[in-house]
Amino acid sequence: DEIKNDARYEKKVAAPMGLTFGEFAREWYEKRKRPKLSKSAQALYDLRFRYLDPLMARPLTEITREEIVDTLHKLSEQHPAETVRRTGSIVSMVMGYALATKKIPYDPSSQLGLELPIHVSKPMPAATHASEIGVLMRALKSIDSLVLRSAIHLIAYTFVRSGEACLARWDEIDLKEGLWSVPAEHTKTKLDHLVPLSRQAAAILDTLRRRFGGKGHIFPSRNRGKLVIPSTLSREMVKLQSLPREARPIPTVVHGFRATASTVLNEHQWNRDVIEAQLGHFERNKSRRAYNRAEYLPIRIPMMQWYADYLDSLRDGRSKPEMPDFMR
Repeated sequence: DEIKNDARYEKKVAAPMGLTFGEFAREWYEKRKRPKLSKSAQALYDLRFRYLDPLMARPLTEITREEIVDTLHKLSEQHPAETVRRTGSIVSMVMGYALATKKIPYDPSSQLGLELPIHVSKPMPAATHASEIGVLMRALKSIDSLVLRSAIHLIAYTFVRSGEACLARWDEIDLKEGLWSVPAEHTKTKLDHLVPLSRQAAAILDTLRRRFGGKGHIFPSRNRGKLVIPSTLSREMVKLQSLPREARPIPTVVHGFRATASTVLNEHQWNRDVIEAQLGHFERNKSRRAYNRAEYLPIRIPMMQWYADYLDSLRDGRSKPEMPDFMR
């Protein structure tokens, strides 16, 4: 407090006249980034800076704690708590660097976490209207990495949980039978789960098999011997928000593909029990001994193909596919 009120100290450490938060944030970024920082990582930093747009043109020495908190609170209205936390962390690092280099007399972002919005569990953001789904499916094609693009597309077509996709191994896949057998140790329910593969899902897997050899994990990481993790997929979804406005999907998350599938299939009158079985939702009043992973499989197989065709029709602006004969 004594330092804050010492006018002589403030004058001594004041930033150059006109230096903005945005200019100094870029300086901080240039000094800390690694020589071989990937394009995706650079894009993520650019996106975080975009979230801080209300602060970027403000003089560094004039930014108040109230401004920072207000900016982050507004961000929380459209983005997950984790995005807000990470963006706030960047503000704190920039301000910490400014204090260390004597550009500011005190850090207005100190203990910022105490004033960030408390995370409240709420439905995952998801595309549920036809127009939203079409934009999202088109946007997925912009993902540069074959592995990450394939992983997210596979999740879109199969609506498995992201952890199940990231942990998937080739010995779980039977392309001849068109089935993916997810082992119990990979599922949230700790029960085996069968996923019928549409032609689209099978084509994605066949491309990866030809490219990477079809052994071990399906989605290898760039780090040799490791695999893609769910947070990596989440970052790709966030980066879609940097697309031009006309191509930008609504903010959504990887888990949102499950809500998309549930909404679409229920709206088109598919049997609710069949949908729940394919989502891997285990009935609590049903004994585990009675659980049958292949339950409703004769209906789930055409349902999954219809759904994949439906997603493609929205992506390409075509008429939606006809329902199977037994649904008419």
